[in-house]
Amino acid sequence: MSFESPKIQNGFFTHEILEALGSKQADTNQDWKISIDELEAFVSLTVALKTGGLQRPTVDRDNINQRFSFPLLH
Repeated sequence: MSFESPKIQNGFFTHEILEALGSKQADTNQDWKISIDELEAFVSLTVALKTGGLQRPTVDRDNINQRFSFPLLH
């Protein structure tokens, strides 16, 4: 189940992905890239916090050895 907010005019999950990619908050190793692990940790925590635990994103990966990252958009 997903939750939306009129205040952010989006779903919490989408909003937090955009936050992660557009700010340094999720870049825990400060390499200007957001790894899948960093993205998962950030989004899972912030969505759960902002929805009072009602929404808890999970990751389902077919290849757990696949590693890639996204450039920081800030």
